[in-house]
Amino acid sequence: MLILRTIAFLLAGAASLWGAASGRPLLGPAVVAALLVAHAWTLTDPVRQLRSLLAATVIGTALESTWIALGAYVPAGDMRGTPVCPLWVTSAWLNAVLFWQGVAAERLSPGQATVAGAIAFPLAYLLADRVHAVVVVWPPWAFAVAFGLYGAIALGAVHLLIAVNAPRDQACLNEK
Repeated sequence: MLILRTIAFLLAGAASLWGAASGRPLLGPAVVAALLVAHAWTLTDPVRQLRSLLAATVIGTALESTWIALGAYVPAGDMRGTPVCPLWVTSAWLNAVLFWQGVAAERLSPGQATVAGAIAFPLAYLLADRVHAVVVVWPPWAFAVAFGLYGAIALGAVHLLIAVNAPRDQACLNEK
């Protein structure tokens, strides 16, 4: 299941980036919606666990809108020029939270989640810039530092949010 979920996460991420870069901004959200339905079938306490997915996605969307408003990056698509986060970015957040809930939260500690966020966030956005899904406006070093801190805090918080909303018989915070 780990390999299947990882492949699904990567394909949905690629669909979001490619769709945004090629003028098909609904491609990523459509793929992520299908993943959400499939993921919901695997949950042992769907209401509780889907609540954490929704909360993390809404918070992530608000944070992305803030970064856009601050001029850190400009997303591709029809929303360009507005401080509102486009749907494909929201679906990319949902995809990441789906992956985290389905795979990583059970395998990583909060500290490891923080380190993963510090590395993955700036790399993901710089990759998105390379494929023209976003335009990073800030100098790359400033962007990498800011988004490294953002990623560390955001992924650490997502990790804890998912752990708090895990079914009582499932320990999402691994003691390893």
